[in-house]
Amino acid sequence: GVSIKPETTLRLAADCPNIIGVKEASGSIEQVRAVVADKPSDFIVLSGDDHLSLSFIKEGAEGVISVIGNAYPEQFSRLIRLSLEGRYEEAEAVQQKLEGMYYLMFVDGNPAGVKELLHQKGLIRHNRLRLPLVPASDSTATLIARVRQQIEQAAELS
Repeated sequence: GVSIKPETTLRLAADCPNIIGVKEASGSIEQVRAVVADKPSDFIVLSGDDHLSLSFIKEGAEGVISVIGNAYPEQFSRLIRLSLEGRYEEAEAVQQKLEGMYYLMFVDGNPAGVKELLHQKGLIRHNRLRLPLVPASDSTATLIARVRQQIEQAAELS
């Protein structure tokens, strides 16, 4: 992927009626802030960085295109709902539970991490990817299993 400068995004938003929004995955809160500040009122800004979705929503993003939400739909949708409602402390508590998994989803490239997690959770039968993509490494799979167990234990306690 290539990051598009806020000025370019804003020009496209103003000049191209068929472009209705942006999935902002630059990792830059400042970039989101710049786009939200000057965007047309009907232009949608979505987070493309799961771990920054709460911060992006605080800056005016309206939702997320998520990876981790495929494996933890209830928890992650709760995080986003709470964020959109301005209930940031409650959202932060959910965020903390998922924090250890965000990085692991991308350490071996997307979608290797989430496919491994879905496989471990029994939500997909086969963990296959087409070349040039490859499954998560054994070390990443082990870490995903460990963090998954922590998340599930935290869910049982709440």
